Amino acid sequence: MKVIEAPSLEMWEEVAGQCEWATFYHSPLWSKVLTETYSHYLISTKGFLFDDGAKALLPLIGYKRGSFLRKKVRLKSIGKGSYGGLVATGNWNEDKNEQVYNWLKSSGASIYIDGNPFFPYDLPACVSREQISTYALRLDTSIDGIWKGFSSGHRKSIKKASRMGVTVRKATSDDDYRAYLAVYEDTLKRWGEKTIITFPHDLLLQLLEPQHDTVTLWLAIQEGKVIAGVIMFYWNVICCGWHGCSLTDFSSYHPNNLLHWHMIQDALGRHYQLYDFGPSGEEQKGVADFKRHFGAEQFLFTRGRVKQ
Repeated sequence: MKVIEAPSLEMWEEVAGQCEWATFYHSPLWSKVLTETYSHYLISTKGFLFDDGAKALLPLIGYKRGSFLRKKVRLKSIGKGSYGGLVATGNWNEDKNEQVYNWLKSSGASIYIDGNPFFPYDLPACVSREQISTYALRLDTSIDGIWKGFSSGHRKSIKKASRMGVTVRKATSDDDYRAYLAVYEDTLKRWGEKTIITFPHDLLLQLLEPQHDTVTLWLAIQEGKVIAGVIMFYWNVICCGWHGCSLTDFSSYHPNNLLHWHMIQDALGRHYQLYDFGPSGEEQKGVADFKRHFGAEQFLFTRGRVKQ
C-alpha cells in the first residue's frame, strides 16, 4: 500500500465520485467550505494506492488543540454533523480496510473518525467505539409504494398542508437564503438547550450562494412567506438531509411533512437509491419518530478515536 500525504483534487474527485457508499460529506467541496468557514481548520486528506489498482481516500480536517507552547495537530474525519471514513474504488475488501487503519494507528497522529452508515465495513478494533444511527428511506419501489409506507398520520399531515395552501419550491435568490436564516434563528430559540450543534450563517451561505448541483435548499411557502426549509446534499446514489428548520408559529401547517414528500419524489425521479434523513441524537426522540414514520429504517454506525 502506498500512502499519498496530499492527494490531488483529481484523485479526490475520482474516488469520491465513483464510490457507491460515498456521500456529499466525502466530497472536496464539503472540506473546502469547512476550512474556509473555520480559520483554524486545514485540509489534511490522505490517499492510498494498492497494487491491484484499488484507490482509497480518507477526507480529514486538521486543527490545533492545546496550550500555546504545546499545540498539537489533531485530525478529524470529518465533522459538523457529517459522515466520514474511507471512500474507495476498485476491489475493496476487509484486508485493505485493515491496512489503512493500521497505518493510521502507526502514524502517531490523533485521529477521530466519524463513521458512515452506508460503508459496508465496520470500523476496526483499533478505533474506540461509540454507536450512533441515522434513518434512511430506500428508494427501491414505486412512488405509490413509498406513499403507502408512510404512517397514516404523515399522510394526513401532508394532505392538510396542501389544503392549507403550503407549497414547496427550491430556493433561487439571496432573499430566499435570508428568509431561511431567519427561520433558522427562530428554530434555535425553540430548541433552546436541546440544540446539539449550531452553524454560523457564513457556512450556510458558502454552501448555498454558489448554487452547486450537489446542494439544494428546499423551501415551504405559506402565502409568500418562508415557513420551513431543508438543505439537501446530493452525491452519487445517496441524498442526505443535512440542515432543516421551521417557524414555531406555523407547526400546525405541517410544512416539514410536505417538504420531505416533495423531496422524496424528486429523489426517486432522479434515480437516487437512498434518502437519508440524517442522525437525530438520542435526546431528539420526537425527531427520530418523525423520520421513522416516513418508512425510513435505522442504519447503525460507529465513530471514535484511532487508538495509538
